[in-house]
Amino acid sequence: MATYSTQNESLLGRAWANHREGRHEAAVADFDRILRDAPNDIDANFGLGLAQKALGRYEQAIASFEKTKEELAKKLKDEPGDDRWEMLTRMCDQRIAEIRALQGQ
Repeated sequence: MATYSTQNESLLGRAWANHREGRHEAAVADFDRILRDAPNDIDANFGLGLAQKALGRYEQAIASFEKTKEELAKKLKDEPGDDRWEMLTRMCDQRIAEIRALQGQ
């Protein structure tokens, strides 16, 4: 996991709260701010994908989930068999499949 500054930790919490509470535009803005400083952050990329999906920005969401999977593959190379990374990889695949189904692909 990326090392956060205290500011980014607070921002990540706010981004997730915004997403959970249906404020997806605000969540996207917060996740984007985090990713400017830490573009490979797994949690921010995954959260961004969820917020984009909720807004119907399907291609952007797929790109965010694919970026998350790239970073997860690096983590799994360093930490093979880590349950969290394997679970998140499956979750990304599921979200991409959901989007493809919504798009009729």
